[in-house]
Amino acid sequence: MKKKKTNKPWSKQETKELFDGISIAGLEWFKKKCGKRSTSAIYQKILREYGKGGLTRGAYTLLELRKTTGYSESHIRRAQSALNQKWKRLGPRGVYLITEDQVEEINCWLQHDFWSKAHRLYGCTWCTSSKLPSRALGLCSKCYWKHRRICNRLGLPMSLKEQIILLQKCKGKGVHAKFVKDGLIRLNAGLALREDQLDWLVLQGA
Repeated sequence: MKKKKTNKPWSKQETKELFDGISIAGLEWFKKKCGKRSTSAIYQKILREYGKGGLTRGAYTLLELRKTTGYSESHIRRAQSALNQKWKRLGPRGVYLITEDQVEEINCWLQHDFWSKAHRLYGCTWCTSSKLPSRALGLCSKCYWKHRRICNRLGLPMSLKEQIILLQKCKGKGVHAKFVKDGLIRLNAGLALREDQLDWLVLQGA
């Protein structure tokens, strides 16, 4: 009768490699460092020693980081570049793994970095992108010129001060107070009205 093959015991060094590599290394790295063990053996050892969580415990994927922080990928990538961070991957085409220490650095950096320092914005208020440079009114260069074209087409003044005067006149026309209030908040903050707000302003006979 053929004797059943048993896995050799884990050495202290192999167990240490396993512990040190969790969240920063891929499966192939573990196989090489941990006595050329099978995928099943590695996952079983992790489960026995550290419980559920697998290879990525203590680390975030880029998608998870976007969801937990609220920052877009372009913001996070900009922070990564500025901080010169190196992210590990689970294989050549695997997802990036960002350690807790790196996440803390990214959050700290982004809290002090604005796409538009004048308006404390992380991206254009129209397209939300931060890839194009900030131009004015809380808009990127592309949306700024789009804003000018829309105002010209609708017959609206491009000056925010003149738009404030027009919006204030709408208060006595029985329109929704919140719409007027939101518009005035944006204009007084030096931000361009949204496209739907510009259309609405024209419909009020401004």
